[in-house]
Amino acid sequence: TRARAPAPAGVPPGGPGQGLQGMVLSMVLLYIASPVIAVVVTCVYKAKVTDTRPRFEEVVNRPAQSEYNDFEKGLCDCWSEFPICIMLCFCPTTRLADTLASANIMQFWVVIVLAIFVLPLMTSVCCWLGFTLGVQTNSTVIMYIVPWLPWLLCAAIFAKFRGDLREKLGMSGEGNFGKDCLFHLFCTPCAWGQEALELDQRTGVETKMCAIEKKEPVGDLVGLMG
Repeated sequence: TRARAPAPAGVPPGGPGQGLQGMVLSMVLLYIASPVIAVVVTCVYKAKVTDTRPRFEEVVNRPAQSEYNDFEKGLCDCWSEFPICIMLCFCPTTRLADTLASANIMQFWVVIVLAIFVLPLMTSVCCWLGFTLGVQTNSTVIMYIVPWLPWLLCAAIFAKFRGDLREKLGMSGEGNFGKDCLFHLFCTPCAWGQEALELDQRTGVETKMCAIEKKEPVGDLVGLMG
């Protein structure tokens, strides 16, 4: 029998057709399976965690001391909380939606839609726009700056939400909008984790993987409406 000639460089052993099948499968997993899995995980998390939290107005508390000006939890303290750390690594927008919805800042599914669909769409449009304008004007500055505009806008929005959370939790300090923007621009998961830990501490709960465990609240119980 004649030996089969080796496939040319760059061609899969099964031929070009097999390479195309692998590409199609990868695209299906990326654009269809991944969002479906994310939606399923988000629905389960909302039902098991967000919907089982006690009403924010009834349980939120703050310490009586006037030193409560800012977050007591550190920016990297989420590393010590395994459930929150895992959610921030694999489903960060779900954890953010839980925090904002539990604090009555924004509805759960609105956060999910903005973070999973609107932000990627805006980023894609700005990448295309930046490339097009950069080529037409022969400007690399435009080509690299325009794609960052959605992220700058989102950093400002998340910083505003962080300020709202301060007010909801009864912090007497006004915070620093510029610093919050930098946190959400360069340390987004850690900032979301810090906010989640602070919310759990002030509402007297501990977030597990798919459950809420009540514990002794920190500080004097003070109902904050709104």
